Amino acid sequence: MNDENKSKLQLVEELAAARNQIAELTVINNQLYQELSHQSPQRADSHELENYPSLMMEAGLNFARPLERKQRLLAEIWDEINLALISQVEATTILTKILRHLYRIVPYTGSNIALVEDEVLQVVCWQGYYGNEKFISTLQQSLRDYPLDFEAVQLNHPLIIPDTHKDPRWIIMEETTWIRACATIPISSRQHVSGLLRLDADTPTKFCTDDFTFLQPLANLIATVLEESR
Repeated sequence: MNDENKSKLQLVEELAAARNQIAELTVINNQLYQELSHQSPQRADSHELENYPSLMMEAGLNFARPLERKQRLLAEIWDEINLALISQVEATTILTKILRHLYRIVPYTGSNIALVEDEVLQVVCWQGYYGNEKFISTLQQSLRDYPLDFEAVQLNHPLIIPDTHKDPRWIIMEETTWIRACATIPISSRQHVSGLLRLDADTPTKFCTDDFTFLQPLANLIATVLEESR
């Protein structure tokens, strides 16, 4: 098998793995719905007991609908990026598409993809940061000077900073004083971290750990795009 065929086979396998992650989310969502719909009230009057099944059904559906919407969006992103990769669309264009779609799943004020080279982070793609476009487009950060990014890269695990102004590890610059919350997800392939997917918000506690359920598959998809662009 030549190198080109091996690359295509690897691409299919990686995309299939991402698709499987989306399927797993659906299973989790269904389990949560089942748990909600089968709970029993501890204290309720006769009227509440009579209407409890329908109330729990409504609560379960209200809980499930946002998850289902996000799962559907993930599937749509996967299909679009899959087609773009097969069509050999430029990597930067694909990464921009991912960040734009990402906003529909986990809203942000700004998002960026930064790659690691010689222990320096270089932003290669971004969305948002209105008024700071020049700053973000030329941003380079030494990992030694940014402990949170260093931790995410070295340990290969995601991080959430609920309030940047209350975390002493957060480095505040003049152009980033507006950032009040941050979510960072390593972009890795075969345990090697090649970059970070970072979401910034102007509101504290904007992100939560549940967001990682949707952000990690997208970070994995970004890793696949980067692998194919080399």
